[in-house]
Amino acid sequence: MSAPLSPSLLPPRGLVSEEEVQAWATFVAGSFAFKKPVPPTRDHFLRHFRNDPYSHDKACIRVIMEDDAQNEIVGSARLVLRPLSTGGWAAGVAEVCVAPRQRGKGLAQRLVQNVLATAASLVSPKPSLSMLHCSPSLVSMYAGMGYVPVSTRWVHVWLKSTLMEQAEGVSVQCLDFDASNSAEVLQEMAVLPSAVVEVIARDVPYFLAWTRNEVLAAPHTDVWGVRAKSGKLLAYCSLRRRVDGSMMLVDMRVSVGEGIVAIIRDVINAVAKSSATSTLDGASSTDEIELCIPAVLVEKDAMTGLCVEEGETDPGWMYKPLADKLTSEEWQTFIARYRAQEGANVAHLVWPIDHF
Repeated sequence: MSAPLSPSLLPPRGLVSEEEVQAWATFVAGSFAFKKPVPPTRDHFLRHFRNDPYSHDKACIRVIMEDDAQNEIVGSARLVLRPLSTGGWAAGVAEVCVAPRQRGKGLAQRLVQNVLATAASLVSPKPSLSMLHCSPSLVSMYAGMGYVPVSTRWVHVWLKSTLMEQAEGVSVQCLDFDASNSAEVLQEMAVLPSAVVEVIARDVPYFLAWTRNEVLAAPHTDVWGVRAKSGKLLAYCSLRRRVDGSMMLVDMRVSVGEGIVAIIRDVINAVAKSSATSTLDGASSTDEIELCIPAVLVEKDAMTGLCVEEGETDPGWMYKPLADKLTSEEWQTFIARYRAQEGANVAHLVWPIDHF
């Protein structure tokens, strides 16, 4: 149970006006101003909210305000609804923040509880899973609310373009989401199978509403498509240039029968030889490119003959079953299916990383 709310604070509620949305964006941007190397801006949070294909209603932003003439926001959290690939819904909890003067009073727990209650009132069936990402220092707080940490392992692979030849019969291009046929391309992407078994079901509306706008707004991310001679899209890879010059594989989908390593090689080769107009430019045909990829991909499709080293581990992703673990057949089936696929834990809750 949450501690009683101070009489000076109003109970959690959803936003109701554009003016409140703007005030929320200012509050949350200020709360996350400590983020390095580049703090997220107001526009970042507004974009995530407005582009969300399932949770763009103002009621999905939950706030606690002071009970005074200004009604100043002192705490907020955003509901991120996502369809599960096993059926039903997941209730994501995003951007939880509390004003410094109100911390330590249980507001974060109250906001999370309110987000989950809101999710249960908005979709049917009620969400059977909740997920969030937090700083390592807050893992214990969310564990106290019933969330389980999921450690995400990444590895670093070094690829030299001079050692790679593009497979015969394929072409690799940086996909243009400003083009007139962008909706058709996004629909092609949506029907490709994922490189891993996904917990979140990313459908056509997701790609049209979220992926397109997020990629267009991200200055250091490109999506590369691999096509057969017939023009059919065989695979795509989303690559993000990081501050240290390495690239991160943000997302990948591959046609059945296509090798993960072969696709990655083709894309990296194209990146290295791309013109200076690409956002991932600066590489020549003799460059060695450092690629950060989820360990689950290496485990599924070993990268023979390549230099592979352990990378960072992200402990911040957490999940929580919203049904009784012991009696819910849905939850038991859900967790058993994914543990059987990946061997341990629910690591693919967190990759592809652009779903949340």
